[in-house]
Amino acid sequence: MIYVNGCSFTNGIDVADYLLAGYPAELTFNQACSEINNGTMRAKVQSYYNWTSIEYDKIVEGTTQLNYAGYTNRQKRKLRWSAVLSDILDKEIIDNSSPGCDNYSIYIRTCNDVYDLRKQGIEVEKIIVQFTCRTRHAYIKEITPESEEIYGESYLNMNKIDDQFFVRSINHANINHPNYSTAEKYFLETDNSRALELDMPLTSRLLNYFSKLKMYKDAIHGATGIEPIIVDGLFLHMDLISSKGYDLLNGLDKDTYFSRIVSSVFPYGIDSMANMCHGDAVSLTSGMHFTKEVHELFAKHLAGKYFNE
Repeated sequence: MIYVNGCSFTNGIDVADYLLAGYPAELTFNQACSEINNGTMRAKVQSYYNWTSIEYDKIVEGTTQLNYAGYTNRQKRKLRWSAVLSDILDKEIIDNSSPGCDNYSIYIRTCNDVYDLRKQGIEVEKIIVQFTCRTRHAYIKEITPESEEIYGESYLNMNKIDDQFFVRSINHANINHPNYSTAEKYFLETDNSRALELDMPLTSRLLNYFSKLKMYKDAIHGATGIEPIIVDGLFLHMDLISSKGYDLLNGLDKDTYFSRIVSSVFPYGIDSMANMCHGDAVSLTSGMHFTKEVHELFAKHLAGKYFNE
């Protein structure tokens, strides 16, 4: 069995939304980059999710109770890259990705899930972790009688460590979400962690991020005995593109600390879903997540590179 973890890019958010009537036009990778660079992305994404929140409540034609939220969620589980990879390899894959999560959350849940699977007699052969952006935060929180009301049963089940604790992830993009507590909103509104980057050159910013990924990779390896395959969704790729980081990495002295860190995290090169996209090819939804075609390409890429399929 293969275990997979990650954020919304792993989870397949939006990947089945093309089944909804009135589905907005998808974006090429170049269009998506333009939306990000000119500052219009957040409004576009918010508009998209305002639309889906209405469409998800509608009942699927030919059924009496199934709404599109449930229907697209079922289809998503068949279309995301972990499901496609499972079909290619003819091997069971457990995907416990959680939309909006932080890298600390991914690390904790991966170690905990593998431990629980082994307790059930399920042997995990490989671990694939798709780490997310560096600006999110997570912390371990106690489950209280009010937790389900605040966070929802589905969120708790997805992020639960045991019956007493769960991992709570927060990020600036969702600060206005109704399940954000007053304390969480205050933390994000006053978060100055990225201010440290203002006087950092490109190499320092990237090195800090790669060093954290190295720490999490080594911790997962140590806790599970399995060296995880680390992959990217979009965020690392965008950081590298916007800062010309790929040119930097290609020109690194192989004996430097930076080069050794990058090689340790990605010993066979950086595998990113974004690398499956061609600039003028339709690749992303208006919610800024990858289409089913990109999920398929990424699954085939991983199958060929790591499983000889």
